[in-house]
Amino acid sequence: MAIDLENEKGIAFLLPNSKADYPIEHFAVSIDKIEEITGIDFYANLDEDLESKLEAQKNTKDWIK
Repeated sequence: MAIDLENEKGIAFLLPNSKADYPIEHFAVSIDKIEEITGIDFYANLDEDLESKLEAQKNTKDWIK
């Protein structure tokens, strides 16, 4: 899971606990999804509007080159 406050982007990955035969992009999910699964609000200290924007993203184009 990662956020980039300067560029206002966020991403998370949910991988199986086994060998993965797919590229990492296949496992991209939103931070919201990870929070839903774990019940943890990871970025509770961020401004609510920014937190909502970052946590909803899962665009790999900005992260994987």
